[in-house]
Amino acid sequence: MSTKQKIKSPNLAIENQVHSKSYEREVVNDLVRMLKKIGELKRQEFARIESVIREAMAAKIQDLDYLDKLTVSLYDFTFSGFGLELYDVFLDYIASFNPQRAKEYRDRDDEI
Repeated sequence: MSTKQKIKSPNLAIENQVHSKSYEREVVNDLVRMLKKIGELKRQEFARIESVIREAMAAKIQDLDYLDKLTVSLYDFTFSGFGLELYDVFLDYIASFNPQRAKEYRDRDDEI
């Protein structure tokens, strides 16, 4: 091995580390951008569901099959912190005309 090759090796190692760090930063930045986009899509989806639920309550809809679907959609958001307050309001609304169904939901929530 020549002296020139010995001198280049440390530089090549440093250059590879720099490229590796740059690549890692790029991957992390891509991941952060992707997570932000997912969060924004979730916020939009929640806003849509919230609007539908508020309209259903304002229209005094009592079709339990329809309301069950809305409850399931809303419940999925409670795990991510969205919708906890709205979920309680919605169950109170359901309890106003069907206390047993609201109790079933609350009991299910307690089990989880």
